[in-house]
Amino acid sequence: MEDFQGKSEGPFEAHERAGEFLRKRVRPTAVTVIATYEFFTGALMLLLLLGTWLDPTGHFSGSLDFEILTYVVTQHNVSTYSSSPIMPLIAAFVVSTGLGLWFLKKWARNILIVVTAMTTVLWLRRFVVDWALGETTLKTQPGRESVYAVVIINALIFYFLAFDPDVKQAFGDMNDGSEP
Repeated sequence: MEDFQGKSEGPFEAHERAGEFLRKRVRPTAVTVIATYEFFTGALMLLLLLGTWLDPTGHFSGSLDFEILTYVVTQHNVSTYSSSPIMPLIAAFVVSTGLGLWFLKKWARNILIVVTAMTTVLWLRRFVVDWALGETTLKTQPGRESVYAVVIINALIFYFLAFDPDVKQAFGDMNDGSEP
């Protein structure tokens, strides 16, 4: 068997070379955790949506715990999407992004970097505006805690995907010294 340089190699050498390539692309723990979080977020979105559709009395969707969980997962009030086909589309997007991360696809990393950065910046801007005006957008303690959780989760995802050296290497964004 000849490689691209015209050198002859046997099946064992080709197998070893392929194994070496695969060993170089190891999914970092941070990417595994974030991808798993995306899978569970998408699944939970669908379960929350199903709960609102199957509960005509509103007992399930009317509880404070449900509202907090919904906001943390979807980053919106579930009533915004509960009667429309938008929630399943968002869930599919979240799950597909998680799959992209799992398989170390650059597009998935780039999408999550942009989305998490925008979410974090927009909420921080809201906090600054509220502080400057002496008002508060979030009237209840559980509402504030939900948003704080969203901001912290998004900031951590952004940090790891954008700056962690292992993540950058896994997605091929680090200069290995072979190029100037």
